[in-house]
Amino acid sequence: MEIEIIDENDEEIFSLPEYMTRFEYTKVIAARAVQLASGSPPNVDIEDTYDVLDIAKRELHGRVIPLVIKRKFPDGHIEVFRVREMNICDY
Repeated sequence: MEIEIIDENDEEIFSLPEYMTRFEYTKVIAARAVQLASGSPPNVDIEDTYDVLDIAKRELHGRVIPLVIKRKFPDGHIEVFRVREMNICDY
C-alpha cells in the first residue's frame, strides 16, 4: 500500500471515516511541519511555542489540517480520506 498526502481540493473524497495508521500520522505531521517551516500560516493559536512539530500536532488533533490521505492498493483501487475526518490515535 502506497500512501500519498495531497491538498484537499485536488481529489474526490470518500465519505467513510477511517483510522489513521501510525505511518500516516507521522507522514501528515512531517508534511505539515515542512509547510509551516516554509512560511505557511498556522491554523491554530500558537500561544507560546514556535516548534513546527508541536503546531502540526495541535492542528492534527484540532482537526484543522487541510490535507487528505490517498491510499493506493496493489489491486489498483484508491481510497482518499480527509485528514480532519479520520479517527486519530496519538502515537
